[in-house]
Amino acid sequence: MIRIYANRYYWLVSEIIGERGIIFLLKYTLAIYVDMVMRILYQVYSYAYSILFKAPLIYVIGDSHSWAFKNQRSFIIRNIGPATAYNLVNRNSTIQSYRKLLKAVEKIDRKKDYVILTFGEIDCRVHFYNQYMKNNGKVSMDKLMDTTIENYGQVLSELRARGVNFLVYGVLPAARDVVRYPPYATKKIREEVVNSFKSNYHYQASPEMRSYINRRFNQKLKAYCLAHQYKYLDIYPVVADKQGFVRDEFVADEIHVNGRIMPYVKEMLKKECNLLT
Repeated sequence: MIRIYANRYYWLVSEIIGERGIIFLLKYTLAIYVDMVMRILYQVYSYAYSILFKAPLIYVIGDSHSWAFKNQRSFIIRNIGPATAYNLVNRNSTIQSYRKLLKAVEKIDRKKDYVILTFGEIDCRVHFYNQYMKNNGKVSMDKLMDTTIENYGQVLSELRARGVNFLVYGVLPAARDVVRYPPYATKKIREEVVNSFKSNYHYQASPEMRSYINRRFNQKLKAYCLAHQYKYLDIYPVVADKQGFVRDEFVADEIHVNGRIMPYVKEMLKKECNLLT
């Protein structure tokens, strides 16, 4: 296994240098380390600020969309991998998202801290349509969404029982692409990413279908949270354009949004929880 990863690493390095040059690779590597150091410094700053001013910390726990909250005072990022809302309740899932979530919330101060949960975008982007097509439409898209929300809801109910102050982060509008390419991607690497994605998900929805799916799921998840009195951060109307895609100014890469959402998120936190960050 180690040999396989080593061979993979050397192939990537040689491919990047061959097409983009060693200077690009060195700059990219430096940028990664600078970003990592900045994230660590902001977390240390956030912990120190919380202790000195008895201010609440806001733990953002979920998939890669949690990174939009990085480098913000009082926000602590806990990216637990490519977790889905559907499988979050599964104690035996491959990526162990349920265990990682509970481990993350164990460390918070439940008297003053808050949790923002970022799950559901992966379900919308790849799983709903793929499952719908695999069962030849015998299970409706709405039913697939309802089942996913029911599963997610079990976890939300457990968090409430544990005394966790949490907010559900609404699903973002659809991106125009369905995969994310690494910044260093060459033509061959892009082809490999696409082929790998297609081998895992035989059916991919059109951009228009994904726009509908994200909008519909966001509506359903918001209604569920309101019905159960869970606080909901509905970022969708802020970020969506007229076609239901992420507006250009919020695009970070093919599928993620950037930190420009933060003023809106902070305003919502002030309104929902009287939190000033």
